[in-house]
This record gives sequence, structure tokens and C-alpha cells, in this order.
Amino acid sequence: MAYFANYAFWNYFTFPALLLNKSISWHEPTDGELIATFSDTIPTHCRTQHFYFSRETGLLSRLDYRVNIIGRFTRAAHVVVEHAIMNGVNVPALRRVTPRGPGGTPLPGMVLIEIRVHEFTVSFDETTNTPP
Repeated sequence: MAYFANYAFWNYFTFPALLLNKSISWHEPTDGELIATFSDTIPTHCRTQHFYFSRETGLLSRLDYRVNIIGRFTRAAHVVVEHAIMNGVNVPALRRVTPRGPGGTPLPGMVLIEIRVHEFTVSFDETTNTPP
């Protein structure tokens, strides 16, 4: 469980910068959808993940994946319910993970994981103006 929680949070909280990693390839099959393929060297839920963005705001609205360490048939819909601006950064403040049903839609009523971010800070090295 510790392995799962740590790689998951690292993936969630480094996004969208995570996709700049050269070990991840991605493409946009349709407007508002991005499919990312992770290399085997990056700990993550599964190799191929689907990101969906709001056409109005451009913000992440949902992430679909399988949770391979639990079982290859575990299909999850990770829905961003709420965004908030914290310390000048727009972050997904409330996320809910539910199973995906037939057709890939999130199943209502069964929340597997809920993540609420109360505070978010970005620190920079003052001499170089880059993250430490």
C-alpha cells in the first residue's frame, strides 16, 4: 500500500510537469484528450493512461487507468471534482477515484479513494529561480 500511495501521489502532484519526462510519450487523439505511454522505468498505475481536459478551462477533469499492482482488470476513473488556486497555482483540490463501468464511464456511488488538498506550495531556489 505504501508503494502504491507514494508513486500515485508523485504522479498526481507532479502533473503536468510529469509529462515532460523523456520516458513518457503522449499524443492527443481528440481535442481535450491526451493518451500518455509511460516507460517501464517510471512507477505508475499502468503503462497507458488517458487524460481528459475541460474544453472551457483547459484543466484536468479526469484520468483513466488500470491499477496493475492490484489486478490487471481494475479499471479506475480518477475524476477531478474541484480545482482551487493555492499560492498562485491552480491545483486539483478534490479528486475522487471510482471504478469504471461498461463504456468506460465512472460508476457513481462507489468512491475508492478521495483526495482533498488543503494547502499547496511551490518552493524555488531564490538564486536560480528554479525548483530545488
